Amino acid sequence: MEKQTGATIAIRGKGSVKEGRAGTLARYGAADDGNQPLHVRITSESQRKVDEGKRLIQQIIDNAVSVPDYQNEHKLKQLRNVAMANGTFRDDEGQRAQHQIAYYMNPARGCASDEKSTIVTTSRGPSDAHMDEEYKRFMGDIAMENGEGKITDGQPDYAIKLPPWRMRH
Repeated sequence: MEKQTGATIAIRGKGSVKEGRAGTLARYGAADDGNQPLHVRITSESQRKVDEGKRLIQQIIDNAVSVPDYQNEHKLKQLRNVAMANGTFRDDEGQRAQHQIAYYMNPARGCASDEKSTIVTTSRGPSDAHMDEEYKRFMGDIAMENGEGKITDGQPDYAIKLPPWRMRH
């Protein structure tokens, strides 16, 4: 956005920098911003550039408020970039012909997890189909006993989508 507008754009205030990063705060002249409310500081030699920066920031804020996380392209792109920088990005999602999606319970929360785990399947013979059917029946029994919900087409009715950073459009 700085390249696009020609203005310097910085997020300042409480929560804008991780704790323990006092050196970073001092380097950017924001050491005293820690007690202020979260805000964006836009500086430039031209009011036109500042106004353009303000317009772009307002678009991002409006988008973040009105669009669900899993549809927010800007947020998805940021999360993908962070995952790539951390070395945790997996680009094998969405290959449903080679994968089977499995739902699992989080015992700590007693409900469906916010993520799906992917199980690679190697063969699909008659015994596999029988095992799948038994598994679905078993999971349905567990869900009904716990009052969690019912199984429809092999998927529980409380199934949750993939996390936003793993979504593809």
